[in-house]
Amino acid sequence: MKWLAQSHDLNPIENLWRELKKRFYLKWQATYTTPSASQDPYDQYCAVIQECWQEIGDEYIEKLVESMPRGCAAVIKAKGGATKY
Repeated sequence: MKWLAQSHDLNPIENLWRELKKRFYLKWQATYTTPSASQDPYDQYCAVIQECWQEIGDEYIEKLVESMPRGCAAVIKAKGGATKY
């Protein structure tokens, strides 16, 4: 399959990663401005990632998957041109 260099990213995992990173960054900045002496930084990092993952929930993932046909249709309609996806 041929892909354009600037092709649309319709893969829902990319949006999921973006959401996870956004939540992690906000939570980390709000909670851990300085390392804790009582907890290993790696453990802190893992705990925050797990919290963020739990917050996202299945509904968000289902929403991303359900948006795939609309995204594909928009790209086809635009003949590969710009879309909101």
